[in-house]
Amino acid sequence: MDDYQKIFLDLLFNKGTLKVDGEYMLKNKRVSPWFFNVGDLNDGQSLNVIGESFAKQVPLNTNIVFGPAYKGIPLAVATVIAIQSPVYGKVSYSTYRKEEKDHGEATGEDLQKKVLIGARIKDGDKITLVDDVFTDGGTKYDALNLLNKMADNLIFNSLLVVIDRQEVNSNGENAIAKFSRETGIPVKPMISALDVYDFLIEKNMNPQAHRIKKYLLDYGTDEVKKDFEKR
Repeated sequence: MDDYQKIFLDLLFNKGTLKVDGEYMLKNKRVSPWFFNVGDLNDGQSLNVIGESFAKQVPLNTNIVFGPAYKGIPLAVATVIAIQSPVYGKVSYSTYRKEEKDHGEATGEDLQKKVLIGARIKDGDKITLVDDVFTDGGTKYDALNLLNKMADNLIFNSLLVVIDRQEVNSNGENAIAKFSRETGIPVKPMISALDVYDFLIEKNMNPQAHRIKKYLLDYGTDEVKKDFEKR
């Protein structure tokens, strides 16, 4: 684990953003022994750390940083603020309203007027997506489907996430590998579930660490299971 990852994990733990002492229902209905809520990182220091970490991974040809609603929104804003380099040129953030009403068959500019917040999406835009966590990728697929209705020939450079939970989807597939295979978009996490496990072991929080290990042996990818075999 790199130093910046340890610093970030310390930040998450000290602010209570990384929760490891309960049972947490995920969107996919799994009950997890650990949970991360990016909404708790709501102060300038925390957003600055995330923004600077993400900014280092944003490809140089990016002109839009897109954060899916809702938790991806502050991450996108923090990232474009942290970039501010003439090497990149102008980089804008964009996101969308997450509304219950049916947008019907609206596409292109009409759809953008209804749901988009921030920069408009133009044909050929080069987009980096940012979000808090990758579990099964559902929110990311939804964002891609929406964006592709707004403009043509979009280029998606990468997806940056704060945490990779290193889980399989409901079909037992590596969720990130499947997403990258189907979309052609590389996924770059800041930290992984295994990093969280190692962090807890270093802090002598063995009961919490072993609960995470048990969960990952049930729902983790083949790669993370093999990593545990080496330990």
